[in-house]
Amino acid sequence: MDEVRAFHEALLAPLSAQEADAAAALGGLLPDWQAPRLYHDLSDAFIRQQTAMQGMFAPEVCVQINRLFVVQQLLKLDGTLAERPLPPEILALYPAARQRLLHFLQHGDVSEYFYPHENFVKDVRFVAGMTVPAGAMILDLRSYIGWKPSLTLLQKNPLPVFMRFAGSCYRRPWLRAHIEMRYRDEFTPDGLEDFYRRTAALLRAQPQLQGIVASSWFYDPMLESVSPRLKHLWQVPMARGAFVVRGYSGAYDVEMATKTSATRRRLYEAGVYQPSCTLLVWPRKALMAWAGKASL
Repeated sequence: MDEVRAFHEALLAPLSAQEADAAAALGGLLPDWQAPRLYHDLSDAFIRQQTAMQGMFAPEVCVQINRLFVVQQLLKLDGTLAERPLPPEILALYPAARQRLLHFLQHGDVSEYFYPHENFVKDVRFVAGMTVPAGAMILDLRSYIGWKPSLTLLQKNPLPVFMRFAGSCYRRPWLRAHIEMRYRDEFTPDGLEDFYRRTAALLRAQPQLQGIVASSWFYDPMLESVSPRLKHLWQVPMARGAFVVRGYSGAYDVEMATKTSATRRRLYEAGVYQPSCTLLVWPRKALMAWAGKASL
């Protein structure tokens, strides 16, 4: 913690009073962590403030203000976490996660460290206690799923009051998993097993959570003929009660699916393979049933 405080003072020293006040103001604009949101939704007020800052200060000054803000929240993180019902399996990952964040803020590429850049948004969510480390991936504590996967879920798990569930699909909280592209050491088959066990522990600690969802091009079962080495990413959860809903094909999915594989890029360019953003849904009951058996 002394290292974090020293870094905080180093960031604060060159800023003007107006710039320091801008960093402090951001802390009061963070959304309620219990409201289901997608990861980029940091509240309208927070986003407006980020937009105002970008019009008021030079880009490099905005970066410094945002670094200071994240470090200020990092110093408060113990108190923030005390208000979250988190299991020991998740809390045990925080020392390493804090150190990774500090190292990135000190030595990483922060040239675009402002909204809506992915690294900034993920770090804000981390220090605000909205997203937690879980090993192979990170987990948003409160997310939601849309109408199409909700209807598919209902078809697979019929409920007595159909319309009540369908009408509240945006309010029912789910965990949502994301790859943290800066820290992928545990994104392996064994690492994913540990990740899902930690997910189960988090579900046990928070009974209101409905399960876990994640969306990516690599959950698409159509990849089995293109990249069979990735099939465990969807086959393992599906064998344990998850299901997938194929979605749209966007520029981001195409970029991510083709930039690290010459085979996928060649097949895409030939019109044989079209990356699709696919939603993986693993309902609570099924995941907990697997976790119970896995612990025997």
